[in-house]
Amino acid sequence: MTNGVYIGDGDGKFRCLDLETGKPKWTFEADDGFEGAGCLHAGRVYVGCRDAFLYALDQKDGSLAWKYETDGEIYGGALPYTRKDGKSVILIGSYDYFLHCVDAETGKALWKYETQNYVNGTPTIADGTVVFGGCDGIIYAVDMETGMEAKKIDIESYISNTIAVSGGVGYVAHYGNKVIAADLKTGEIKWSFSERDFPFYGSPAVEGDAVYVAGRDKRIRRLNRKTGDSVWAFKARDVVDSSPTIAGKALIAGSDDGRLYAVDKATGKELWSYETGSPVKSSAAVARGRLVIGADDGTVYCFGAE
Repeated sequence: MTNGVYIGDGDGKFRCLDLETGKPKWTFEADDGFEGAGCLHAGRVYVGCRDAFLYALDQKDGSLAWKYETDGEIYGGALPYTRKDGKSVILIGSYDYFLHCVDAETGKALWKYETQNYVNGTPTIADGTVVFGGCDGIIYAVDMETGMEAKKIDIESYISNTIAVSGGVGYVAHYGNKVIAADLKTGEIKWSFSERDFPFYGSPAVEGDAVYVAGRDKRIRRLNRKTGDSVWAFKARDVVDSSPTIAGKALIAGSDDGRLYAVDKATGKELWSYETGSPVKSSAAVARGRLVIGADDGTVYCFGAE
């Protein structure tokens, strides 16, 4: 199935919608709400739930293949990875303070790594290392094959989102009102950006020489990837908790002002906006010439390419 939209809601329903029509193809019901994004891998959809389970669902009909229980709520997204031995695994963080590595085929635990607080975001993999942060304010780099610690970097403020990694550097937007670039091998903080005393909830995006971030100061920003200097700042009308999505020449993000914004990546000028009438905290997905995003009132919007 290549034309499905897979999306969960706060009422415990995870759906597959037809990309062209928006009509439901199947619905799976859990005992609590879905907060994080699901992922597609080898004919299955993997998604974590607030009921503490990671679910593996058949991509075609939504039937349950297996479920894996953690000891805490799951708010972050699931991430697939194929190891050197050919085994596919799923990584998921939990409020039980662990990052879990699970066999994608069977749902059996392979290893888990303990932190000091909730693991809230989706992990990132770079060069065989899984990189993630949590509410203990630490960036973790863990060997994908063994689950053994490679590096810990204390940034002293909790991380609610996903760390962007490129060229051995982790780019983190955190609750201490800063965006930082950290060398994942040495632990050195290469630069730190802070302009206003508002936290960052959404994840950064990295492309070329740019780091894109959005914050609760109503700004969407482009920073210089090497120096952390501000290149431009676009001001929305309210908080921006939506993680910016790169789509061609545009940067897409939603706001609590009830609008979805498309901002020119080069200049920071508004290309277009769409009013939903409800806060947009989720992040856009872009595929097959479509842009899909959900709003807080339970409506899913699909936009076509220009």
